Amino acid sequence: MRNRLRGWWAVPLLVLLGITASLGAENRIVPGQTISITVLGSPELSQTVLVKEDGTTEYPLLAGVPLDGMTATEVRDLLLPILSRFVDRPRVFVTVSDIIPVPFRVQGQVRRAGSYLSQGPIDLQAALTMAGGPTELADLRHVVILRGNKTNTKSIEVNLFAALDSMNVPMIERNDLIVVTAVNSQSYVRVMGAVRAPGNYLSTHGMDVIDMIMMAGGASKEADLKRVRFIHRTPDGSYTINQLNLKKLVSATVHRDIPLVGPGDMIFIEERPWWSRGREVWPWVQSITSIVSLFVILQRI
Repeated sequence: MRNRLRGWWAVPLLVLLGITASLGAENRIVPGQTISITVLGSPELSQTVLVKEDGTTEYPLLAGVPLDGMTATEVRDLLLPILSRFVDRPRVFVTVSDIIPVPFRVQGQVRRAGSYLSQGPIDLQAALTMAGGPTELADLRHVVILRGNKTNTKSIEVNLFAALDSMNVPMIERNDLIVVTAVNSQSYVRVMGAVRAPGNYLSTHGMDVIDMIMMAGGASKEADLKRVRFIHRTPDGSYTINQLNLKKLVSATVHRDIPLVGPGDMIFIEERPWWSRGREVWPWVQSITSIVSLFVILQRI
């Protein structure tokens, strides 16, 4: 055990150096990559732009067009007829960066829980290292990786010690959620994400998901109660994942559809995107608008 922990920080050199698999010309574009567009003889139309999470870029002639899922050749073919309006017989070259970033989140018994972005492939050990490493209470024999989307999520339970011994540490995929449970956490329900006091809480018979959220101080202002993951530990030690719309369940006349909790369960509340927090964002927008208006008035005096 001591030797294993002593070697914790010996993250594989290839991961630290960010060595990535080489991408062929026809690899599909993913968010986080950069696209270099070169138009011969037209430096004002030549730019290197970042592919945002929604797949769009800041390239003026492709503003609002999602490019994720396309190849460099397809982007060039898309650009050619547009460029022909401004350049006679345009010659355009499109290249995509080799690095494929991997966004992921880490929750539970790590020193810096949160969202992270790896510039290239990353395994579970290196991902936990980016989050500050495990705490003294971390149960590295029961690390859970939640993978998938809203409609199809699966859980992968990893014994990290066994994975290190066999040199078979799983790789992290885009948008994975890694949950590091606490030793003896099977006696508790863990509440994570957009709550005021995340942590482990003892549950009693008959308590449900909402009871546990209230024990964790209630949902925060950023909470999206339409996107709650309830990870239930079954008697055989495996996990089942339920996507809950608590806002809908609470507003229902009968609350019997709100799941009951048991030892070893986990609850994760997603945060709303910043642009959907209307009431919180609007005062800030009004303030910026007032400052800009005042600046324009002063310029005219």
